[in-house]
Amino acid sequence: MRRRSGFTLTELLVVIAILLLLSTLAFAVFGTGKSSDKMRSGARSAQSAILGAKDRALHAKELRGVRLTLDPTNLNLVNGFVYLQPLPVQSAGFVSTVNPADFSINLVGGDATQIALLLKDANNAPTEWPALLAQDTNGIWPFQNVQIRIPSSVVSTSGKWYQLAKPVAGNTTPPYWWIQDPNNNNQAFMFLQTGFQGGAMLYGSANASCDIMLGNDIMPSASLSRSRPVVSSTSTAARFRQRGIISNPSYPAMSRRTRRPPGSL
Repeated sequence: MRRRSGFTLTELLVVIAILLLLSTLAFAVFGTGKSSDKMRSGARSAQSAILGAKDRALHAKELRGVRLTLDPTNLNLVNGFVYLQPLPVQSAGFVSTVNPADFSINLVGGDATQIALLLKDANNAPTEWPALLAQDTNGIWPFQNVQIRIPSSVVSTSGKWYQLAKPVAGNTTPPYWWIQDPNNNNQAFMFLQTGFQGGAMLYGSANASCDIMLGNDIMPSASLSRSRPVVSSTSTAARFRQRGIISNPSYPAMSRRTRRPPGSL
């Protein structure tokens, strides 16, 4: 019988199938490897940014944070970061033993959520509140959130941070955080999301005071960028001075993107 020198169609199809299977497996392995390298590189960059904020917090003994920046050509990617520092705290109320005009905060009732603000003193001179509330009227106070510490650290070390609530739900135009007392032109109101747990504070009380923190600002000398994606993100860019990821040696880290009061940590 004469010996056959070729391949049958079945054998050829089996060989082609095996080659396709091997090619698919090889592509999957190499593709996963490249993706894993990018993920590891992004994770290292993000870790470096957060540790950098922690080092700055330890050095300055103040809050420091990180804000991730979006790739302008792909809003699902982050291509860099900037470091954040808190804006200066503004104190109000009983923060002086000299000027009675500073006695201008009154928490109505114990465990209350309404704060009454005295706009003029007994001599009809403006207190500090008209200037502070004008900041909100002019859109300087952030739209997303504002926190206050009651009482102020100027008069007590036991003050706690509270989140303000908007007097008018859904309000998108300033002022966001206060309203005029409809029955008293010399008084305005702000509101807390959770009740104050320190009892009533009448005008002129030694502890009737607060600190106002509007959030964080970019550190001008500590901005870093990356040419490759750092981490994936599904959020869009927010308003300026929006919340970041805060890192501080005394507090756990939390995410908050524009202005971020330290009480959020």
